[in-house]
Amino acid sequence: MKKCIMGVTAAIVALAMQAQVLEVTGITPVTLPEGARVDQAVLSPDGSSIAYTDLTAEGLHLLQADGTATLVSPQGIAMDLSFTPDGSAIVYDAVRYDAAHRRTVAVNRYDIARGATTNLVRATRDLQGVTVATDGVHAVVDGRMESRSNAAVLSIDHGQLCITRNGATSVLSPLGTAGMSYLWPSLSPDGTRICFYAVAMGCYTCALDGSDVRPLGWIRAARWYDNNTIVGMHDLTDGRFTTSSAIIAAKADGTARQTLTDEAYIAVLPSTAPGKIAFSTVDGKLYIINVNQ
Repeated sequence: MKKCIMGVTAAIVALAMQAQVLEVTGITPVTLPEGARVDQAVLSPDGSSIAYTDLTAEGLHLLQADGTATLVSPQGIAMDLSFTPDGSAIVYDAVRYDAAHRRTVAVNRYDIARGATTNLVRATRDLQGVTVATDGVHAVVDGRMESRSNAAVLSIDHGQLCITRNGATSVLSPLGTAGMSYLWPSLSPDGTRICFYAVAMGCYTCALDGSDVRPLGWIRAARWYDNNTIVGMHDLTDGRFTTSSAIIAAKADGTARQTLTDEAYIAVLPSTAPGKIAFSTVDGKLYIINVNQ
């Protein structure tokens, strides 16, 4: 009960701290291929191209700066979707169901210039986290990291937030483990802090050892804009459908937050690049928020 009260109080405090975090210079629609309806979209590191999944047709597509679209994969895609830091490839989770209707997930890499796909992690039912870093792609499968790296890899195991470093995995869960469930963990660009969502409590940041926990309020599906700024969504549902949702920017230390979109958009699942924030809407449209800091 104490944790729930603390979480609600933190959310109220964060909501009260409305202040300019990013300067919005405009919101522009993205021209999509005929018939396309975007579910999830991710900007390339330089913001020139967009990888997206479609609401009506399973699979992953790449929309390039010249407006051409390429089918990357016809398979269903899970939430782990990102470009490599140099923008040359897309790393994604490919979902399949076997004859017994059991869900498996593989990690693939699509080389944009060659149009070629490489399997990085074979299909498994135990994929718990993926990190795309400058030294490669690192995945945690059943508590074990598939490659050796100094990079920290975040994962979720039975609802708990875990961290893997140098091959060793430990439970981090900064708000405790009893009755807790964590989602959407991500590392800051400089690798020094973690952003995570605690179910029924809100969004937080913390240090790599779980200390210095900072509440950001009710922000879901959060992503780092830079080392000091988080962007996510504040969505509401009636139990079946998303009835309203806005894109939120917040200081990573919890000192300020700002609503970037108005009621004209039911805006969900943001993605960031320097000067840009992409978001989709529940009816499959795609927009870019142009920002200055």
